[in-house]
Amino acid sequence: MFLDGDEFKRIPLSAIEELYYGFDEHYTPASVKNFGAFWKPIRIKYSFAGFLYLIVNYRYFYTSNEQFLSLLKNMLIEE
Repeated sequence: MFLDGDEFKRIPLSAIEELYYGFDEHYTPASVKNFGAFWKPIRIKYSFAGFLYLIVNYRYFYTSNEQFLSLLKNMLIEE
């Protein structure tokens, strides 16, 4: 899976250890303009010593995070 954006990161599906949908102690609601009222980030924990936060298709009051999370879960289940 490849996502187009400002950065490039390749994470094999087999390296994904955890998916989390929502804010946490590092990425808090206070860190976004709307204080998390309209969307939440996706956090991916992977085996290469890291966390990745995604905001997919950001459009001020809307993201595609829920749809992307559902797609990603389905891909992990099929693996």
